[in-house]
Amino acid sequence: MMDAVWELESPWSWILLVTCLVILAGVVFWIQWSFWWRKSGRAPQIAAAKTLAWLVLYGGSFALTFWIVSSFMKAGTARYLVGGGVWWLLSQTVLALAWTGVSRILDNR
Repeated sequence: MMDAVWELESPWSWILLVTCLVILAGVVFWIQWSFWWRKSGRAPQIAAAKTLAWLVLYGGSFALTFWIVSSFMKAGTARYLVGGGVWWLLSQTVLALAWTGVSRILDNR
């Protein structure tokens, strides 16, 4: 679904982006909660903190990349290739390291 965001014109692209992030945040929360519910009595708090961190890191960076690329490219395949490539590189390097650090900090709290 996130791929379709690059192909749509505004405001539909932003509506789909927010919808995707809400759905993915629900999935992240469920995965984190199901991992922690037997290990800690604070499973909802840990899951909520990790979900918020995920939304800020991955969702925020995708929205920022989308906004920057959309400001100089029209909807279509070129915007999809450029924006998707930039965000993929960003998410696989900087964000993966940041997520690992944030996740460890939240696990040890």
